[in-house]
Amino acid sequence: MTRTIASITALLFLASLVAGCGCCPTEEEIEASRIKREKALEANVAKVVKYRKHLAKLSAGVPPGGSLKEKACDDEKIAKKIAANKGFTGRLKRIDSAKLDWISQEDPKGNSAKVNAWDYLNQGFKEVADIDAIGDDSYRAGQAVKAVGKLEADPYIAVIVREAGELPVVNDDDSFTGGYIDAWIVVMDNKKAKPVCQVAFTAESSKEVEYREGKIVSDEYKFKEAVKDDFEDNTDRSAKKAMRKITKKLKVSWGIF
Repeated sequence: MTRTIASITALLFLASLVAGCGCCPTEEEIEASRIKREKALEANVAKVVKYRKHLAKLSAGVPPGGSLKEKACDDEKIAKKIAANKGFTGRLKRIDSAKLDWISQEDPKGNSAKVNAWDYLNQGFKEVADIDAIGDDSYRAGQAVKAVGKLEADPYIAVIVREAGELPVVNDDDSFTGGYIDAWIVVMDNKKAKPVCQVAFTAESSKEVEYREGKIVSDEYKFKEAVKDDFEDNTDRSAKKAMRKITKKLKVSWGIF
Protein backbone atom coordinates (compact mmCIF):
# COMPACT_ATOMS: atom_id res chain seq x y z
CA MET A 1 0.00 0.00 0.00
CA THR A 2 1.33 3.42 -0.91
CA ARG A 3 0.84 6.55 1.14
CA THR A 4 0.84 10.17 0.00
CA ILE A 5 3.38 12.61 1.40
CA ALA A 6 0.49 14.44 3.11
CA SER A 7 -0.78 11.33 4.88
CA ILE A 8 2.71 10.35 6.01
CA THR A 9 3.28 13.87 7.33
CA ALA A 10 -0.03 13.74 9.23
CA LEU A 11 0.90 10.39 10.82
CA LEU A 12 4.29 11.70 11.86
CA PHE A 13 2.64 14.80 13.35
CA LEU A 14 0.21 12.68 15.39
CA ALA A 15 3.05 10.46 16.54
CA SER A 16 4.99 13.49 17.70
CA LEU A 17 2.00 14.72 19.70
CA VAL A 18 1.67 11.37 21.45
CA ALA A 19 5.42 11.24 22.10
CA GLY A 20 5.35 14.82 23.37
CA CYS A 21 2.69 14.15 26.00
CA GLY A 22 4.22 10.82 26.95
CA CYS A 23 0.89 8.94 27.05
CA CYS A 24 -2.76 9.01 26.14
CA PRO A 25 -5.25 10.79 28.47
CA THR A 26 -6.33 8.72 31.46
CA GLU A 27 -9.98 7.91 32.12
CA GLU A 28 -9.87 10.36 35.03
CA GLU A 29 -8.59 13.14 32.76
CA ILE A 30 -11.25 12.40 30.15
CA GLU A 31 -13.96 12.47 32.81
CA ALA A 32 -12.61 15.72 34.28
CA SER A 33 -12.68 17.30 30.80
CA ARG A 34 -16.26 16.14 30.27
CA ILE A 35 -17.37 17.61 33.60
CA LYS A 36 -15.63 20.90 32.77
CA ARG A 37 -17.47 21.12 29.43
CA GLU A 38 -20.82 20.35 31.06
CA LYS A 39 -20.32 23.02 33.72
CA ALA A 40 -19.38 25.59 31.07
CA LEU A 41 -22.48 24.64 29.06
CA GLU A 42 -24.75 24.94 32.10
CA ALA A 43 -23.24 28.31 33.02
CA ASN A 44 -23.71 29.70 29.51
CA VAL A 45 -27.30 28.47 29.25
CA ALA A 46 -28.03 29.98 32.69
CA LYS A 47 -26.70 33.37 31.52
CA VAL A 48 -29.00 33.37 28.50
CA VAL A 49 -32.01 32.23 30.52
CA LYS A 50 -31.28 35.05 32.99
CA TYR A 51 -31.14 37.56 30.12
CA ARG A 52 -34.63 36.48 29.14
CA LYS A 53 -35.88 38.15 32.29
CA HIS A 54 -34.55 41.44 30.96
CA LEU A 55 -36.17 40.75 27.59
CA ALA A 56 -39.48 40.16 29.37
CA LYS A 57 -39.09 43.56 31.06
CA LEU A 58 -38.24 45.12 27.70
CA SER A 59 -41.27 43.49 26.08
CA ALA A 60 -43.58 44.73 28.86
CA GLY A 61 -42.28 48.27 28.35
CA VAL A 62 -43.23 48.42 24.65
CA PRO A 63 -46.50 50.36 24.19
CA PRO A 64 -49.25 48.78 22.08
CA GLY A 65 -49.42 50.07 18.52
CA GLY A 66 -52.80 51.75 18.90
CA SER A 67 -51.50 54.05 21.63
CA LEU A 68 -48.40 55.28 19.81
CA LYS A 69 -47.83 58.78 18.45
CA GLU A 70 -44.80 59.99 16.53
CA LYS A 71 -42.09 61.32 18.80
CA ALA A 72 -38.67 62.67 17.82
CA CYS A 73 -35.53 61.28 19.44
CA ASP A 74 -33.33 63.43 21.65
CA ASP A 75 -30.27 63.44 19.38
CA GLU A 76 -28.18 65.42 21.84
CA LYS A 77 -28.67 62.77 24.50
CA ILE A 78 -28.17 60.00 21.96
CA ALA A 79 -24.89 61.53 20.81
CA LYS A 80 -23.60 61.36 24.38
CA LYS A 81 -24.62 57.70 24.62
CA ILE A 82 -22.80 56.94 21.37
CA ALA A 83 -19.67 58.70 22.64
CA ALA A 84 -19.80 56.74 25.89
CA ASN A 85 -20.32 53.37 24.15
CA LYS A 86 -17.38 52.89 21.78
CA GLY A 87 -18.84 49.74 20.23
CA PHE A 88 -22.17 51.40 19.44
CA THR A 89 -22.37 53.41 16.22
CA GLY A 90 -26.06 54.25 16.29
CA ARG A 91 -27.13 51.28 14.21
CA LEU A 92 -29.93 49.56 16.10
CA LYS A 93 -30.42 45.86 16.59
CA ARG A 94 -34.08 45.21 16.04
CA ILE A 95 -36.77 42.68 16.85
CA ASP A 96 -40.43 42.15 16.02
CA SER A 97 -42.51 42.77 19.16
CA ALA A 98 -44.28 39.40 18.80
CA LYS A 99 -40.91 37.64 18.64
CA LEU A 100 -39.65 39.62 21.63
CA ASP A 101 -42.68 38.57 23.64
CA TRP A 102 -42.19 34.95 22.59
CA ILE A 103 -38.47 34.55 23.35
CA SER A 104 -38.61 36.54 26.60
CA GLN A 105 -40.50 33.70 28.25
CA GLU A 106 -38.46 31.10 30.15
CA ASP A 107 -40.31 28.33 28.34
CA PRO A 108 -41.49 29.81 25.02
CA LYS A 109 -44.79 28.35 23.87
CA GLY A 110 -47.38 29.17 21.26
CA ASN A 111 -47.33 29.22 17.51
CA SER A 112 -43.62 29.64 16.82
CA ALA A 113 -44.12 29.19 13.07
CA LYS A 114 -46.46 32.20 13.00
CA VAL A 115 -43.96 34.30 14.97
CA ASN A 116 -40.98 33.14 12.91
CA ALA A 117 -42.70 34.02 9.64
CA TRP A 118 -41.69 37.65 10.26
CA ASP A 119 -38.09 36.83 11.14
CA TYR A 120 -36.77 39.20 8.48
CA LEU A 121 -37.66 42.03 10.87
CA ASN A 122 -35.16 40.72 13.42
CA GLN A 123 -31.41 41.28 13.64
CA GLY A 124 -29.09 40.37 16.51
CA PHE A 125 -31.42 38.05 18.42
CA LYS A 126 -31.12 34.73 16.56
CA GLU A 127 -28.69 32.99 18.92
CA VAL A 128 -30.72 34.06 21.96
CA ALA A 129 -33.98 32.91 20.38
CA ASP A 130 -32.52 29.48 19.59
CA ILE A 131 -31.40 28.74 23.17
CA ASP A 132 -34.00 25.97 23.61
CA ALA A 133 -32.51 24.07 20.67
CA ILE A 134 -28.97 24.08 22.04
CA GLY A 135 -29.16 20.75 23.85
CA ASP A 136 -25.58 19.75 24.70
CA ASP A 137 -23.96 21.89 22.01
CA SER A 138 -21.32 23.91 23.88
CA TYR A 139 -20.41 25.94 20.80
CA ARG A 140 -23.98 27.20 20.26
CA ALA A 141 -24.29 28.02 23.95
CA GLY A 142 -21.08 30.05 23.72
CA GLN A 143 -22.39 31.92 20.68
CA ALA A 144 -25.62 32.69 22.52
CA VAL A 145 -23.67 34.21 25.41
CA LYS A 146 -21.68 36.35 22.96
CA ALA A 147 -24.97 37.56 21.43
CA VAL A 148 -26.27 38.43 24.90
CA GLY A 149 -23.11 40.42 25.58
CA LYS A 150 -23.57 42.45 22.41
CA LEU A 151 -27.24 43.09 23.15
CA GLU A 152 -26.49 44.20 26.71
CA ALA A 153 -23.81 46.62 25.49
CA ASP A 154 -26.16 48.60 23.21
CA PRO A 155 -27.91 51.55 24.91
CA TYR A 156 -30.87 51.37 22.50
CA ILE A 157 -32.80 48.62 20.72
CA ALA A 158 -35.49 48.99 18.05
CA VAL A 159 -38.73 47.08 18.50
CA ILE A 160 -40.94 46.71 15.43
CA VAL A 161 -44.60 46.88 16.49
CA ARG A 162 -46.80 45.52 13.71
CA GLU A 163 -50.34 46.88 13.59
CA ALA A 164 -51.27 45.05 10.39
CA GLY A 165 -49.58 43.11 7.64
CA GLU A 166 -49.48 40.14 5.31
CA LEU A 167 -46.45 38.48 3.79
CA PRO A 168 -46.35 38.14 -0.03
CA VAL A 169 -47.49 34.82 -1.47
CA VAL A 170 -46.51 33.21 -4.78
CA ASN A 171 -49.55 31.62 -6.41
CA ASP A 172 -49.78 28.37 -8.38
CA ASP A 173 -50.33 30.25 -11.64
CA ASP A 174 -46.90 31.97 -11.47
CA SER A 175 -48.45 35.19 -10.19
CA PHE A 176 -48.06 36.59 -6.70
CA THR A 177 -50.18 38.31 -4.10
CA GLY A 178 -48.29 41.27 -2.72
CA GLY A 179 -47.55 41.73 0.95
CA TYR A 180 -47.79 44.83 3.10
CA ILE A 181 -46.85 46.02 6.57
CA ASP A 182 -48.12 48.85 8.77
CA ALA A 183 -45.84 49.17 11.77
CA TRP A 184 -44.01 51.35 14.25
CA ILE A 185 -40.31 51.52 15.01
CA VAL A 186 -40.10 52.02 18.76
CA VAL A 187 -36.64 52.93 20.04
CA MET A 188 -36.27 51.48 23.53
CA ASP A 189 -33.81 52.53 26.22
CA ASN A 190 -32.17 49.15 26.72
CA LYS A 191 -31.40 49.49 30.43
CA LYS A 192 -34.54 51.30 31.55
CA ALA A 193 -36.77 49.23 29.22
CA LYS A 194 -38.71 52.36 28.29
CA PRO A 195 -39.55 53.91 24.89
CA VAL A 196 -37.64 57.09 24.01
CA CYS A 197 -38.97 57.84 20.52
CA GLN A 198 -41.00 56.22 17.77
CA VAL A 199 -42.18 56.59 14.20
CA ALA A 200 -44.65 54.80 11.95
CA PHE A 201 -43.82 53.31 8.55
CA THR A 202 -45.62 51.38 5.85
CA ALA A 203 -44.34 49.23 3.01
CA GLU A 204 -45.77 46.94 0.36
CA SER A 205 -44.64 44.70 -2.47
CA SER A 206 -43.90 46.22 -5.86
CA LYS A 207 -46.57 45.77 -8.52
CA GLU A 208 -44.11 43.84 -10.68
CA VAL A 209 -41.09 41.79 -9.67
CA GLU A 210 -38.30 40.85 -12.08
CA TYR A 211 -35.90 37.96 -11.66
CA ARG A 212 -33.22 36.15 -13.60
CA GLU A 213 -33.92 32.64 -14.82
CA GLY A 214 -32.23 30.01 -12.69
CA LYS A 215 -29.37 27.93 -14.09
CA ILE A 216 -28.77 25.80 -11.02
CA VAL A 217 -32.06 26.27 -9.16
CA SER A 218 -35.56 26.31 -10.62
CA ASP A 219 -37.29 29.39 -11.98
CA GLU A 220 -40.01 28.82 -9.37
CA TYR A 221 -37.46 29.12 -6.56
CA LYS A 222 -35.87 32.21 -8.12
CA PHE A 223 -39.28 33.85 -8.46
CA LYS A 224 -40.20 33.13 -4.84
CA GLU A 225 -36.89 34.56 -3.66
CA ALA A 226 -37.35 37.64 -5.86
CA VAL A 227 -40.82 38.31 -4.43
CA LYS A 228 -39.50 37.85 -0.89
CA ASP A 229 -36.45 40.07 -1.46
CA ASP A 230 -38.56 42.78 -3.08
CA PHE A 231 -40.85 43.00 -0.06
CA GLU A 232 -37.95 43.04 2.39
CA ASP A 233 -36.08 45.69 0.38
CA ASN A 234 -39.16 47.89 0.27
CA THR A 235 -39.56 47.46 4.03
CA ASP A 236 -35.92 48.47 4.51
CA ARG A 237 -36.23 51.62 2.42
CA SER A 238 -39.46 52.70 4.11
CA ALA A 239 -38.10 52.07 7.61
CA LYS A 240 -34.89 54.04 6.93
CA LYS A 241 -36.86 56.93 5.45
CA ALA A 242 -39.15 57.01 8.47
CA MET A 243 -36.20 57.02 10.90
CA ARG A 244 -34.74 60.09 9.22
CA LYS A 245 -37.89 61.97 10.28
CA ILE A 246 -37.16 61.54 13.98
CA THR A 247 -33.37 61.22 14.31
CA LYS A 248 -30.05 61.87 12.59
CA LYS A 249 -28.11 59.71 15.04
CA LEU A 250 -29.87 56.36 14.98
CA LYS A 251 -30.23 53.95 12.05
CA VAL A 252 -32.31 50.88 11.45
CA SER A 253 -31.49 48.86 8.38
CA TRP A 254 -32.01 45.46 6.84
CA GLY A 255 -28.97 45.88 4.61
CA ILE A 256 -25.24 46.26 5.11
CA PHE A 257 -25.30 50.07 5.31
